[in-house]
Amino acid sequence: PDDTAGSESVLRDPLLSFFSNIQSRHPEKLYLHLNQPYYGAGDTIWFKAYLTDAVSHRPDTLSNFIYVDLADRRGEFVLSRKIKRDSLGFANCLPLPDTLPAGEYTLRAYTGWMLNFDPAFFYRRNITVGNTRSDRVRTDITYTSAQAVVRFADADGRPIRDAGATYELFDRNGKRIEGVRQRTSATGALFVDLPHDSIRNGGYIRMKLDEGGTVFRRTLFLEPEALDFAVQFFPEGGELVAGVPRLVAFKAERSDGYPADVQGIVVNDSGDTLTTFGSEHDGMGAFLLCPESGETYRAVCRSGEQTVTTPLPAVEEDACALTAVQAPRRILYKADGTVPRGSRLIGHIRGDCCCIVPVDPQRPAGTILTDSLPEGILHLLLVDSTGRPRSERLVFVNKPGNRERWTVTPEKPRYGKREKVRIEIGLKDADGKPVESDLSVSVTDRRAVRYDSLGDDIRTSLLLCSDIKGYVHNPGYYFRDDDPVREHRLDLVMMTNGWRRFNTRNLYQPEPFTPRHFIERGQYLSGKVIGIAGRAAPEASVSAVAL
Repeated sequence: PDDTAGSESVLRDPLLSFFSNIQSRHPEKLYLHLNQPYYGAGDTIWFKAYLTDAVSHRPDTLSNFIYVDLADRRGEFVLSRKIKRDSLGFANCLPLPDTLPAGEYTLRAYTGWMLNFDPAFFYRRNITVGNTRSDRVRTDITYTSAQAVVRFADADGRPIRDAGATYELFDRNGKRIEGVRQRTSATGALFVDLPHDSIRNGGYIRMKLDEGGTVFRRTLFLEPEALDFAVQFFPEGGELVAGVPRLVAFKAERSDGYPADVQGIVVNDSGDTLTTFGSEHDGMGAFLLCPESGETYRAVCRSGEQTVTTPLPAVEEDACALTAVQAPRRILYKADGTVPRGSRLIGHIRGDCCCIVPVDPQRPAGTILTDSLPEGILHLLLVDSTGRPRSERLVFVNKPGNRERWTVTPEKPRYGKREKVRIEIGLKDADGKPVESDLSVSVTDRRAVRYDSLGDDIRTSLLLCSDIKGYVHNPGYYFRDDDPVREHRLDLVMMTNGWRRFNTRNLYQPEPFTPRHFIERGQYLSGKVIGIAGRAAPEASVSAVAL
């Protein structure tokens, strides 16, 4: 059947009240357009923030303040700023201290209202910060059986000998293990005793080197001998149904969160090899498995010299699972297994319900037309007569032909030094009609700042990354064109990540929503006072002064 939701009977459906309730909570999304992909200590992170409604992506949100934080690899905040909306929106900056150590940092942004929801959906971006001052001192770390040997050298590679140095050793939880003062050896080495091997799993060294009165500070994270990896397996629709062939997607990640390339086999209780598999793209892949009743399965996975064994999800007897396949202008779906009577297929994009369709247990298949659907993640839910989801599937509705078109035209082909540059930026829709919009532009030196075409942008953030949990590596890759291979790999992202922005445990009995934080139309302060023992101090007095 062709699935639509426009009749009066559907409009009275209690399922629609679930999605109406979601929209009434005014969930928000935030994206930061940065002027550069990476920075140096002493630079300024210029940005413009785009705050939208999480359902409609309209900019008419209620919050007038945003929070922007910068944290290091230990999760400790380095900088924080609260920014008020003005006539330009949320255009502002975050100055970096010139003493900021080089390394990888995480930029995080959110509103006070977003604190009422899952923090996994805050805006996050990893940025690299260099330090030209500290780059005058090079460091190299090697390991022995019981030590980490850190060698210091100048910019020309000459060892920094007999220099005063101190170091502090911390474990992965930030607990200080020891602090030692030394002088560097004839080879510029500093010797750090490691009390046990596990200290290398997330531990770090905070060092200070005094070279002729100039002090250099550096933090080095201890790397394990080999990065561990883990593999997760996701049967399509969420269940392995006995006797029904299922597509099983998987995602392999290293302990640092980046994708891992793996090869593996699936074996049964008897140790028989049933199928082999391997990563197709960024640690993801899929294989076909026909599970049998009463059997258990496990996957033996190898990445480099490491091997891990992971059990597959249990085989369910009376379960059902959705299968979805994209075709031009439509999505074909089917419910396999035991489909309960009274089941219905619910589809929504960002909490906006787009279809409610009865599912006949005898003919549990159909078609969803995508012409009228917006671009983004379509969440399909198969619910029983009590409103409890029995299976779910994410499908990305991709419409590259309907996207806007940009033109950038300079006033003339060449300019001199310090000459004013005038350019005309044009934006039209797919039909060639001009589009009114709120824009921000970053101008950089293409020889000094390399553009990352695979990184995130406002499209990948709003349509993809902000609606699923988990890390999406190189999200810009999936929006480059409509190549079928690229669309298949985007479907692997859909199968290996879960939609959890909205709680859908029971659509007939939604959980009550009680906000703990206000929508900041005007500014307000909140917090708690902690005593010396770490307990709340209820009788403490607090003073606030506005300058």
